[in-house]
Amino acid sequence: MGGSPNGKVKIIYDDGIIYEGEYSSIWPNGQGKKTYPDGSIVEGEFVEGWQNGKGKRTCPDGVYRGTFRNGKQQGKIKMECNDGKNRIRRFREL
Repeated sequence: MGGSPNGKVKIIYDDGIIYEGEYSSIWPNGQGKKTYPDGSIVEGEFVEGWQNGKGKRTCPDGVYRGTFRNGKQQGKIKMECNDGKNRIRRFREL
């Protein structure tokens, strides 16, 4: 058979990252979820492997919801902290 997978997949990479979702060509493309070995999770739209568009990032310090471009948070992000407080933070691309 050979070639790259297309459609819905579950891929476990050598570095322990798990991707579940839509895949085309050689990239995560479409709706998906990446789970990292430290327990962090990114969910949403992926374009050529990067989180793009509306999405969610779950980290040890809380949950970030908002817009992402090339894997970076953009504009206003709602941060739900593990201490129960909700905060609005503004991020800009560096």
